[in-house]
Amino acid sequence: MPAHPPAALRASSDSDRAATFDADPAGAEVMKVTSAVSPGRGDSAVPAASKAGKFIVLDDSQRAVVDDVLLTVRGGGSRALVIAGAPGTGRSTTLHAAADTGRRLGITVAHVRAESSEQRLGLAVVGRLFDVLRGALPAGWRPDDWHRPAGLDRLAILCSALTSAARRNPLALLIDDVHWADPASDMLLRMLLRRLRHAPLALVVTSTGAWPASSLSSLDKDDTPPAEDVLLRLGPLNAAQVSEACQRICGKAADAAFSTGVLDVTAGNPRVLTDTLTDFARGGGQPTGAQGEAFADLAAEHRGRQVVALLDRLPRGMIEVLRLLAVADGDVEFDRLTNLVSTGCHAAGALAELRAYGLVAETEPVRPADAVVRDRVLAGLSVPARRALHAAVAEVAHRIAARDEVVARILLGAYRPPGPWAIGVLRRAAASALDAGRREEAAAFLEFVLSAHLTVDQHAELQLEFAAAVVVDRPAASDRALAQVGGVPGGALSTRLRAVDLLLARGAATVARRVANARLASLGPAEAQTPTGGALVNGDQQESTSAGWVDADNVERRALIALRVLAEEVLQAPAAGARLPSERSVPADHDLGDIADPVVAGVAGCALAFQGKHRERAGALASAALVPAFEQQPLGTPRLAAATALLLTEDFAAAEAGLRELYAQARSRGQRSTAAGACLGLASRSLLFGLLDEATERLAEARTTLPPDAWHPTVRPMMTAQSALVDVMRGELDSAGRIIAELETSSTCSADEDGFAWTYLRYARAALALATDNPSAAERDLRECGRRLTACGWRNPLLIRWRPLLASALHGIGAAEEEIRSLLEADRSVAAAWGTASAIGSAELSAGLVLDSLGDPTAGELLVTAERTLRGTPLRLRRAEALAALGARNLRAGRAHADGNEDSALLLAEARRLADEVGAVQLRDQADADLSALIRGRGQVRARSRCRPVPARWAKLSEAEGRVVELAVSGQTNPEIASALAVTRRTVEMHLSRAYRKLGIASRDQLAGLVPAGAKG
Repeated sequence: MPAHPPAALRASSDSDRAATFDADPAGAEVMKVTSAVSPGRGDSAVPAASKAGKFIVLDDSQRAVVDDVLLTVRGGGSRALVIAGAPGTGRSTTLHAAADTGRRLGITVAHVRAESSEQRLGLAVVGRLFDVLRGALPAGWRPDDWHRPAGLDRLAILCSALTSAARRNPLALLIDDVHWADPASDMLLRMLLRRLRHAPLALVVTSTGAWPASSLSSLDKDDTPPAEDVLLRLGPLNAAQVSEACQRICGKAADAAFSTGVLDVTAGNPRVLTDTLTDFARGGGQPTGAQGEAFADLAAEHRGRQVVALLDRLPRGMIEVLRLLAVADGDVEFDRLTNLVSTGCHAAGALAELRAYGLVAETEPVRPADAVVRDRVLAGLSVPARRALHAAVAEVAHRIAARDEVVARILLGAYRPPGPWAIGVLRRAAASALDAGRREEAAAFLEFVLSAHLTVDQHAELQLEFAAAVVVDRPAASDRALAQVGGVPGGALSTRLRAVDLLLARGAATVARRVANARLASLGPAEAQTPTGGALVNGDQQESTSAGWVDADNVERRALIALRVLAEEVLQAPAAGARLPSERSVPADHDLGDIADPVVAGVAGCALAFQGKHRERAGALASAALVPAFEQQPLGTPRLAAATALLLTEDFAAAEAGLRELYAQARSRGQRSTAAGACLGLASRSLLFGLLDEATERLAEARTTLPPDAWHPTVRPMMTAQSALVDVMRGELDSAGRIIAELETSSTCSADEDGFAWTYLRYARAALALATDNPSAAERDLRECGRRLTACGWRNPLLIRWRPLLASALHGIGAAEEEIRSLLEADRSVAAAWGTASAIGSAELSAGLVLDSLGDPTAGELLVTAERTLRGTPLRLRRAEALAALGARNLRAGRAHADGNEDSALLLAEARRLADEVGAVQLRDQADADLSALIRGRGQVRARSRCRPVPARWAKLSEAEGRVVELAVSGQTNPEIASALAVTRRTVEMHLSRAYRKLGIASRDQLAGLVPAGAKG
């Protein structure tokens, strides 16, 4: 018989054991046959998913320990071995293997398992041992003796009977789960440890921890246990063992990635791993590559079964301790929780056992081993009991001054906040979570606190906080919460108005208008003498102002009307069939000077600025709207409207200060939509100035504050349009096209959308179409822009500069010059009426650029006037365009000096510097090319081209187009023409394309055929 059968120790299937022993009904396993199992069988590969087998987690040294114990007993010695480990680490399977080995060695084997249900039965485990060892009972022992008290004398008799049986034939006593043994049996087994060397006896037990747990000194002074007795602790698997398990179960060894993933999701627990691998293999899985969620879910399912089986065997006190730990989850000190244990269980002892069972982590702080344990132990509680447990633990956490986030997390499991202290904790925790970017967590805290018993004002304030928390991820839920607050009477006036204001800030104009109309209807008609001042403070029913006491209903009525005007006049301005401006709800001119309410003043100032009239009055109203502190006037959209008006009236410093303050205040109050609107306002300022890099930063900040998907479809195109315009000004046309296409293909885009943002998007799309040489598409969008703006009465030249762009588009398609000049003249007239330097300079520049392309001799004077006017404004990009246009014009004319006796090189150099500073790459490159041409003296080439006779049929071409066509006919390539004319290659291509359309041809070859013979060469 082999002395060391490693194969049998490594694996033993259920069918193998059936050949060597029978299962006793009482749970014992008694040897029937002693024939050896084939040594090679355990090492053979098992076909995939055919059977899992019993995988024993023993390395060579551990196998040698088990073998050595049994070999010692066969040789007449005695040994004790404790096989310890958490559930699922292979304790029972190892004990089965030891039993099989002992039987093959000719040792009498008594193999039983202790049950937790038998702990109150006297000598339950010992009785089953003697049932297996028939004939080993002491002489005269009767069946009734098992029910008599098990004193030390009776235990000594039974102990002697076991040693006598061992003397007759070497004996191995194998007790599984000895930690569940009844007290009398546990005492007998510990007494037997003292007498091991009296006979060839092996005592092999399995336990979740070391055994025996207490000292033996009080039991017996007879002898001491053998010095060589050992504790064999089984731990989690390593990568090599995972690979071996995969080989046995899946028929293929695991690769490194698979082993790492398996160890992560199973924590190396052998039972969980083998069961998971078995199901995985049955499904056709292969142990290669990283594992996904499906494998993790499968592992969690088997871990859950293991945990449930353990929980079913735990006493009530240990279950209670584990539930407390599951609720606290390491965030409350364990010592603080012990007072909540109601079963009288010794908490420290229970904790040690729970750790031994692998249900509590070994590390600090004390918490369940994993999420599966936490979920399963709480699942056994009824819903009311679970909620009461959460409330009790949360109160303990609050008393020990745990962090608000900790207390709030525990409170979420309660029925509702248990007291006023909980409301404060939850609100503070939500604010901290929002600051840290944990929006879902903040929303959960606020949604839970809304279930508490609250006053009307408290509920409204919390609804506002909840709406701010979910506006990014659940904007529709945010709108619903705001609509509820805005329509609830009896609460604070300020809270209701802030709700409508936040709806407008996100762009939900339809909802805001509906709420405002409903509230206005409940307020009834205005009183005969409406007060002229007021502040939105604390929701009082009356406010004190310099004019005396003011009725709060009239303050609310005026504010709601102003907010409704914003919704109707700006966010949802009509796209078709618009009424005349005089029919709309903008306050009449003669009333504007008397408006002292800051909300109404901000909206009225914005309305006048959009209409492009009464500039000084619009600026005064807008400035007045920004004076009150946020505590007095907390509405953001009227402030944003006022800042927009100040931008249009060229009070740039006040506009920027107002926008920055609005952004800071909105962020501090958690109003993300208002803060994002302020970012867009600052981006508009940067775009107006031509500061492209700064505009990009502002837009990125707006996108971070409130992502595009969180904006209402009414206003979402504003961010897209601004981003596209920045890219067009930079010359990054592909990027601009992608940005617009992304919006147009999204679910938020509709062909009949209206409002200022969609009109602005049409303008941006037209700018891109012109830059990509598609003037027909640009013309369609620009005419629609003009129709919409005219229908709304929006004539401000700085709002959307559609007229000069439409003039360029018409020139591109070869339209009549009369309409082009009419558009440019109208643009200059509107700018002059508005009267700001920025508007006038921009209009003069646009007219000069278009007329220059038409060959109008007055273009130079317009460009000079534009440059001088823009010189005193912060519109740096527009001034750079004027300088570049003047330098290029002088260069084409072949003059060394420009109008105003300024050197062309200086003009181009300054244009290049400004363009580079603001990030206008395309303009910078064009100025570079012009400057290089001037330095290289390429003016002679252009002079020769101008002397070439021009065919009469080319009269419809502009001067610039004629120059390009002449050089093309002479045989020069596009790069050569660009270098000769000091323009970009793209500009040459655009001029040629327009010329082809005007001449009715399609290619350069056809162009040569149109030139008379005498005109060539």
